[in-house]
Amino acid sequence: MTESQSPNYFLFPHMSLSESDARNIYLFLPQLYLLEIATRGTIPEWGGDKFVFWQAVSDEDALSTIRSNVRGYGKFAEIHGGGPGGSLAHLSQAMQEEMESRLEIQERLRRKRSEEGVGFPVETLRASVFLEMAMELDQKEIDLEASYTQLNALEGEFRGILGISPEEELEAQETGLISPLIPDRPGFLYMLSRRVESWFRLMSLQRIANPVFTALGPEVIDEVLERIRAGAYRKGIDFSCSRFSLGMCPRLKGLGEKQFRSLIEAPGTTDILLAYWRNLESFIEAAAGGESIEELQTRSVPLRSQLEIVCGICEVPDRGQTGLDLVICPNIPVSLLLEIFGAPGVSGLGNWPAIFLCTV
Repeated sequence: MTESQSPNYFLFPHMSLSESDARNIYLFLPQLYLLEIATRGTIPEWGGDKFVFWQAVSDEDALSTIRSNVRGYGKFAEIHGGGPGGSLAHLSQAMQEEMESRLEIQERLRRKRSEEGVGFPVETLRASVFLEMAMELDQKEIDLEASYTQLNALEGEFRGILGISPEEELEAQETGLISPLIPDRPGFLYMLSRRVESWFRLMSLQRIANPVFTALGPEVIDEVLERIRAGAYRKGIDFSCSRFSLGMCPRLKGLGEKQFRSLIEAPGTTDILLAYWRNLESFIEAAAGGESIEELQTRSVPLRSQLEIVCGICEVPDRGQTGLDLVICPNIPVSLLLEIFGAPGVSGLGNWPAIFLCTV
């Protein structure tokens, strides 16, 4: 992570990226950090330099305890039935129950000795275990999405064999005769509030400079803003936030792997994206520095224009567009944000405000 005043982009509250999400993030951001606890999440093979994991927990005894608890909750769910959320649902229920559940009693007895030796806060341990199991649930959805993508690719090849032109395919989609296979992704929002709380608790273990929290959908930002609004009200702080559209680009999941690599490696695309990323960084720094809404609106115009040029380069099947929005809470510093979400206080964060990006 950079030590300068440059922003650092963090995926939250998820710890893995699907192929389609990673492709769109590639255009928007120069680099993205993903939280790693005991198990590294999934990223596309081509994204090793773009997507960087940061280790929140480094103590080996603590990591061993986390892995042990994940296995324990998983076995419990297998025996007693996991329901829609599997072991993740069991863990969340145990967290919410006022009286100890059978699961908690069993787990407390099983891990008592290891916890005593680790000296790891129980709430941080629970947050770690919860996020690890949430990542397992996300991985199942990512695998399902990959299967749908392969089916759509095969269907496209079959239509090519039959001589169906792209124009005819587009017309058929518009009339509702055919539609691409697109899986629902309810798991990505499953127990969203607890995901966010847990993620911020893990983030508070390290002093991270100038974080920009990046979400894969507006639902995450809406959830966070409501919590911030309520927390600011309790503390007697006037809450305000501003939202800016920073551009749109085609959804790239319609491209084959070779087409996608050709696009991102093309000299014209590379130059435009480098300029976009520099302007994005300047925009965020200006927003964090208290620049007025009017001035920021002016700054956002060239950002959107640069992505429009990328749109002209991208010759992709018409699967719609995805955009990038920025939300800033100017009077909510990151230290207060962590406090609102119940995370331990972190010193030395300065006055950097809560800044969020999300794909829309």
